[in-house]
Amino acid sequence: PEDRLVVAHNAVDTQAYSPGRSSLHEELGAKVVIAYMGRLDPEKRVPQLVRAFIDLEFGPDTALVIAGGGTQEKRVRKLAEEHPNVHVLGVVTDPERRLEILLGADIHVLPSTAEGLALSLLEAMACGCSVVATDAGEDGEALRDAGILLPVQPLQPSLGEALRRLHDDADLRAQLGRAARRRVEERYGLDANIDRLLGVYAELTRGAAER
Repeated sequence: PEDRLVVAHNAVDTQAYSPGRSSLHEELGAKVVIAYMGRLDPEKRVPQLVRAFIDLEFGPDTALVIAGGGTQEKRVRKLAEEHPNVHVLGVVTDPERRLEILLGADIHVLPSTAEGLALSLLEAMACGCSVVATDAGEDGEALRDAGILLPVQPLQPSLGEALRRLHDDADLRAQLGRAARRRVEERYGLDANIDRLLGVYAELTRGAAER
């Protein structure tokens, strides 16, 4: 029965993931950094993201960073090999390096066809990134108007339009980054999530004792 269901959402440590400085722009020689972090599997549609980025022809002062591994990594590397402003990093295991990428990203993109509630989305929002994501799984509910929400299908032309809009509007990027941070603090903070879960356990324990 529905009245017996309690949903415990994914959550993020908003102290560990918070806005801060990063040397990523200097490292890449870029004024604007667009990032994807996650698996490189078909449902994530990273090849489509790479093609959309290349088609926009932003120039050498804009970089696309892809961090992650999976079945489509070779395909992604093939697409990127003639484009020096597309950086395919593979799996990044160092937590500090992952955080540096998130903090250095001006735009975080998640173009998936299917999701639960992506931790990478929540981490990027907590770091104050402006976010572009598809309305897949619970990602749409998490992002709402704190970013640019795309339909799952078709991905284009909405993905390209969103990237162009955020690339060209630094004020909008800053505004959405602040809104994303606030939304995570209000709804998806780890401390509050743990408190809610402990509350459920406490209620169940009381119910069992009363029986």
